[in-house]
Amino acid sequence: MLFRTAVVSSLALYGLAVAETGIDGWLRYKKLPYKAADNFKHPKSIITLNATKSSPVYTAGTELQDAFAGIFGEQVPRRFKGCDHQNSIIVGTLDAYHDACGKAQIPAVIEEDGFWLSTKGGSVKIVGHNERGALYGAFEYSSMLSQGNFSDISYVSNPTNAIRWTNE
Repeated sequence: MLFRTAVVSSLALYGLAVAETGIDGWLRYKKLPYKAADNFKHPKSIITLNATKSSPVYTAGTELQDAFAGIFGEQVPRRFKGCDHQNSIIVGTLDAYHDACGKAQIPAVIEEDGFWLSTKGGSVKIVGHNERGALYGAFEYSSMLSQGNFSDISYVSNPTNAIRWTNE
């Protein structure tokens, strides 16, 4: 009986040791199954426009780097200026995008905290109305990648609630 209790207790403690935290479960950048990403063209760089280290746009770039490292096992370098539309991810605010890349053909109006996500053409564009919107767009794109969704899309997402919910 004592042996059984010790075994059950040990297994329970082992389960706690390998359990994910809430953030690991939400931002799961787990490697995709074998061959799931064979047709996916990896970006050469992540361009974060007008991003200081304390800005949500900088955080968006970091999250995208973490996503590629976890999902594909690839380190994608980051740049802080330019507008390379060939095999790159461009993330920033609408104003920063217009300054760096010119006027964009966005399919709808981007509202406060909203974003435009486009994977069409030679680059991925994540453009937020503001810095928070750019970060939300980066999370959306990371979520798509983690699910093996590499489809060509272009859409605007605007929040329906004044506050977006987080895992707390």
